[in-house]
Amino acid sequence: MLSQDELERRGPLWAALADLFLDTEMDASHYRAIRDAARSGGFDTAQVRTILLDEVLPMFAFNAIDIAGEWAGFDPDWAAARVGDYAAGKKVDGKLPPFTLGWIRRSILRSEWPRLERILAGEEIEQAMAAEPRPKPPSRSVFERFFWWIVLIPLAAVLIWSLMK
Repeated sequence: MLSQDELERRGPLWAALADLFLDTEMDASHYRAIRDAARSGGFDTAQVRTILLDEVLPMFAFNAIDIAGEWAGFDPDWAAARVGDYAAGKKVDGKLPPFTLGWIRRSILRSEWPRLERILAGEEIEQAMAAEPRPKPPSRSVFERFFWWIVLIPLAAVLIWSLMK
């Protein structure tokens, strides 16, 4: 469990990293916010990666599979509070089960992390963004978009119904 000081130190970084899960392209302002939050909190690159994958990803991966995901930006206070509640062990609505996070984790590590890692290491943001074309994220097929509605939710309903007998 994190101390109150640690929660306050991580809050800006949580809010900035949540932007990686927006349904929009990352631009220099997004990367700058992440870099500045990491620097002001005193986090190194390895710590940022751990925070991204273990704390932020479970709370915001839902936006990657939402048919009409959030694109305008998450409220920073709400984002920090959401991850803070999760880090404190509180129940958080909308958290995806761990088995669903693998492909989202791989996508983030493949598409955003290499660039973010260079920026956190001190490379200029514009230079890191221009260094190599960002790999195109895997497109979400109709099946992937509706997977929850077509397969998992009815399956869960049948399972719950059978347990209630």
